[in-house]
Amino acid sequence: MSYVTVRGVSMAPELAGGDLSVVRAADAYEVGDVVAYRSDQFHKVVLHRIVAKHGDHYTFKGDNNSWLDPERPDTSQLLGTQVVRIPGGGVWRQHLTSPAALGLYAFLLVGATGTTVDRRRRRRRRLRRKTRPMSLTTRHQGAAASLATLTTPLKIAAAATGALALFALLLAMFAWTAPPREATTARQASPRMTFAYSAPVARSAAYDGTRAVSPQPIFRKLADKVDLRYTYRGPAGRIAVNAVLSTASGWTSTVPLMPARSFSGTTYVGTTQLRLSELEARARAAASATGLPSGQVQITLEPTVTSATGTSFTPLLGLKLDPLALSLSGDARSLEVRGSSSTTSGTAAEHTLTFAGLELTVPTARLLSLGVLALSLLAAAAIAVLARRSYPTGDVEEIQRRWSSLLVRVHPVQAPEGGSVVDVTDPATLVKLAERYGLLILHWTTDEIATYLVQDDPITYRYRTSTTEAAPTSSASSMTTAERFLS
Repeated sequence: MSYVTVRGVSMAPELAGGDLSVVRAADAYEVGDVVAYRSDQFHKVVLHRIVAKHGDHYTFKGDNNSWLDPERPDTSQLLGTQVVRIPGGGVWRQHLTSPAALGLYAFLLVGATGTTVDRRRRRRRRLRRKTRPMSLTTRHQGAAASLATLTTPLKIAAAATGALALFALLLAMFAWTAPPREATTARQASPRMTFAYSAPVARSAAYDGTRAVSPQPIFRKLADKVDLRYTYRGPAGRIAVNAVLSTASGWTSTVPLMPARSFSGTTYVGTTQLRLSELEARARAAASATGLPSGQVQITLEPTVTSATGTSFTPLLGLKLDPLALSLSGDARSLEVRGSSSTTSGTAAEHTLTFAGLELTVPTARLLSLGVLALSLLAAAAIAVLARRSYPTGDVEEIQRRWSSLLVRVHPVQAPEGGSVVDVTDPATLVKLAERYGLLILHWTTDEIATYLVQDDPITYRYRTSTTEAAPTSSASSMTTAERFLS
């Protein structure tokens, strides 16, 4: 497997500049495959389509090019056939492998290593009971800290908002890295002209019916007027029809059959009439003037179609006129003439993205990404407001939520004999003391009074709060004697 970043528009519209093409080596390569090969002439990798195969060598051409690649690489130069196309992927690959990005990766690696060392040091400090105090926030911290207390509907709304924001960011990544407009190539099939002629005839043994049709010869004894029909399919433009008369003596003359006229659409059907006696009379008059025999007259019909882009298409139909009949110069296949090449026109159109099953133009995708991102931010703000309102307001709920890992629920205990009891003013202080000495917080509830203790002989640190009120006990009784019970 290899990858190629597309540059230029030689493969438009299938591949655009900045796309990432993933190619895979194959056992065989066929005409029509999009293949990457190493160019010895340009000293780079070229991604074009195979249009011909000559033994071990291949002929390549860009879909948007009007010429063939000058090189004929062999199998050893081929990297592989395209299997995956990632729109805009080459741009992101360039960003992710830039020197700035590599420097960032190195910084993050060093930072992660430093974090691991720091964590090991903290573990050793805890073993020595020299834990650093935690940095605690008050119970009125930001709403983000209360996500764990959200109700189920709010959690669902938060998850949906996150998914919406992720969708907006991914859409923005594709939309803002893609060009808003791209060069498109409109290819049309080769123009073609179909001829047909016919003539009304009297009923006779020469024909099965009363009308002679191509590719049958028109016997002049039975018909003199021949209706010529021509059907053109191709780009619109202007069409004119002439007939060129010539003889073996070298005489030629052009007879206009239809003046130039414009037409629209991709199909044009026209008719004209040939009077065989008049055409022969013209050839005889020329022979009389030159003294050369006329003999058989060659009639070449020349419709000329000029498209709006200036390209011309002139199909030719050859007929032979002799004293007995009018007939085709070739076989029946000469009644249909095709152009040698297709026509190509280039235009600039809005670039279209396909994202999550949606087909969007780049400007629309950009506006949609901004709108969805703004909507997700508004939803996140609303969820944050609701989360703040649902944040625990009582000390008991807050202590249980924030420091449950330090709490040990016990039966009421008494202060150690000869020690002292110190009432602290807030639970955060009690937590700091517990972590400072590497102790757990003893906890029980009696008569709607929640009691929390940290015993560090001979001092007992205590915090009390009502289970029905948010305010802690008054600091007026912050110091008690060792004889008081803690129940």
